[in-house]
Amino acid sequence: MNLSEKGWFKRLISSQAGVVEDKPDDKNEYLYKTAHNTGLIYGHPVLPKEFKSAEFLEMSQSAKLKLVLIDGFIKTAVFPTDELIPEDPDEFVHYLSESIIEYYSNVIPNKKVKDRNFWGKKLNNEEIVEALLNDRLNSETLMLDNFWINFFNNSLLFLDVFFFGEWIANRHEEATVQKIQQHRDEVHLLLLRVMASAAYSDNTIQDEEKVLFNQFLASAHLPENMEKEAAEYINKGVSITDVNLSPAKTWLLKKYILELQFLLFGQIRLLQKRKNNLL
Repeated sequence: MNLSEKGWFKRLISSQAGVVEDKPDDKNEYLYKTAHNTGLIYGHPVLPKEFKSAEFLEMSQSAKLKLVLIDGFIKTAVFPTDELIPEDPDEFVHYLSESIIEYYSNVIPNKKVKDRNFWGKKLNNEEIVEALLNDRLNSETLMLDNFWINFFNNSLLFLDVFFFGEWIANRHEEATVQKIQQHRDEVHLLLLRVMASAAYSDNTIQDEEKVLFNQFLASAHLPENMEKEAAEYINKGVSITDVNLSPAKTWLLKKYILELQFLLFGQIRLLQKRKNNLL
């Protein structure tokens, strides 16, 4: 299946309507298993078992990320209450597309959701989602051979799925959007602190690290006070002892942050070793 051709979303989602296997009672356990098995949590996409296809190996990195991102949305959407999830393929496509559009429109307002194409033609829900995810992924896969960009990608894409689950399970409650937006900001700020502490682990900061940190900072769309605080992380440095995990309120987010810390510090040590060998 070509995930760049028009109509890919409906074809893909129709084939997965009602597919849920081995669903545990704990939502975080379920989401971790999903994101771990597909590699979404690490930014290294692995074919989900529901999508067995030799075509996967021939897909671009962007297409692979799109597939595992969609898989995360599907699994997260069907978790809260099975009774409310349509089993009919067409109805499930409509349900998921509408949910994704509402999520990005409400929870991530900085991500503009376009409902018309270049020529001004009104788009249906499936077309809106296709354009939205194409834009989301195409803007974040420009330097795929760069570890820091991969870190940037998995941070945003995994958190898209995580907070989609938080939103879809509580969207009918008052103040849900505001609470999730605030929590996203706090987690993004924590990620920036982790990135800065890794960058300064050798007591120096490379120009590339600073550029990529600032790219993450700009894309996080933090409130002004948080943005100013984060800017100081990379300008003045952050110690690993200053990293407070309290914004990671669930064991899943704590595990996610800690695993990314290990990956970042491992990468920094590798870069330092290579640099020393060249001297």
